[in-house]
Amino acid sequence: MPNGYTPSLTTATSVVPNNDNNTDNNAITLIGTEVRSNFITLTANTEPDVAVDSDGTNGNLTLDFGIKGTGALGNFVWNDVNGNGVQDGGEAGIPNATVTLTYPDGATVTTTTDVNGVYAFNNLIYLVHIV
Repeated sequence: MPNGYTPSLTTATSVVPNNDNNTDNNAITLIGTEVRSNFITLTANTEPDVAVDSDGTNGNLTLDFGIKGTGALGNFVWNDVNGNGVQDGGEAGIPNATVTLTYPDGATVTTTTDVNGVYAFNNLIYLVHIV
């Protein structure tokens, strides 16, 4: 698994990697940092044609793994005593403040600042489909 990515599903959308589908997820198991599929069998002149995977009939480029990238977002919540929008010396962090992240679809995730006013949303997901 590349650094910064995790499997999008731990079970496949199709457990048959020989199904000639370019848009499914053939990952069936996650072992440590490895993602595995069922066995794929190649038979001369019987693989997907050029219209499906562009490599001719002696290869199969339709074995797919859906993975998702992860990122983090965080910062600091402090008491802006003078209201200037800048953290000046002596303006302390606010512990136990609730911070809400809202996704474009309206879903939300919340976290709480630590004793110093620091918060982080870890393992944020953006989807990538490797073909």
